[in-house]
Amino acid sequence: MKRLIWRTIGAALVLVSLHAAGQSYPAQPITAIVGFAAGGSADATSRVIADEAKKILGVDIVVQNKPGASATVGVSAVMTAKPDGYTIGATTDSPFLRAPHMLKLNFDPIADTTPLVFYAVQRNFIVVREDSPFKTFDDLLKFAKDNPGKLTFGHAGVPTTLYLGFAGIANQLGIKFGNVPFPGDAQTLLAVLGGHVMAAGISAGPTMPQIKAGKVRALAVIDGTKRMEEFPDVPTMSEFSKPENVIASPGMVIFGPKSMPPEVVKKLEDAFVRAANSEGFKKWGNDNQTYALARPLTGSELKEYLAAESKKMSALIDRLDLRAK
Repeated sequence: MKRLIWRTIGAALVLVSLHAAGQSYPAQPITAIVGFAAGGSADATSRVIADEAKKILGVDIVVQNKPGASATVGVSAVMTAKPDGYTIGATTDSPFLRAPHMLKLNFDPIADTTPLVFYAVQRNFIVVREDSPFKTFDDLLKFAKDNPGKLTFGHAGVPTTLYLGFAGIANQLGIKFGNVPFPGDAQTLLAVLGGHVMAAGISAGPTMPQIKAGKVRALAVIDGTKRMEEFPDVPTMSEFSKPENVIASPGMVIFGPKSMPPEVVKKLEDAFVRAANSEGFKKWGNDNQTYALARPLTGSELKEYLAAESKKMSALIDRLDLRAK
């Protein structure tokens, strides 16, 4: 009985301590853990939003890269941190929507974290090297269908839109291909440029300089149903896929550990919403095909969105027989 009483008192003291800390938050630098390798689109976007948010919060936000297992390594690192707001996560929506269905995780990324802000979406390309014989997406599909398993396709992880978008249409057309994962966009792009893979799914942002330099060619936009204004001649994969195989544009999410003080949650939500709406972030985003949401999602609305999208992705993953066994 005494042990139970002391445990209750201890838990209450922790809550009081966290509440008091929330009143003066933030009083020191914040660490933002990015679940992808440096140099890729998710990393770049997270660094830009962190730079804008630190102007509002008044303390540094130090980015740390912890790539692995489609960003779930980074999610795990945030989950085990003290829930005081000084360790947060910055990632795509992949570890929330797709990875839980495809990897054997001992946690639920939505239930076991505090999703804070869904603030932007990105666009993604299927690309080839400029000297590739594939001049159109139809060329690539025809080769893959006529030569089962011969097409090598690079991407930043199976539980990402970069892979699932192509895998959906490949399944629809009965295409077999070589699956080549990399830690992030930067490594995938190097593999394309070096001729180590024949095609790849890569975020549009880091690919743009190579497209403009004439070193790689975009064959299709992986996500969404609208062609990109900057590339009106590049079709979206929705023009080739059945509706159930169309992938939504991946989003960028800020999150923290579970059981954060409400005062800290509110300050972080407000800061990152303002950062996403800042001229600095919007300008960078428009230049790098990362588009701030007109109304970023927070709180219960964000959790409901993640849960609904996770259910949709679960159905696609089942069709592709990619669920963790």
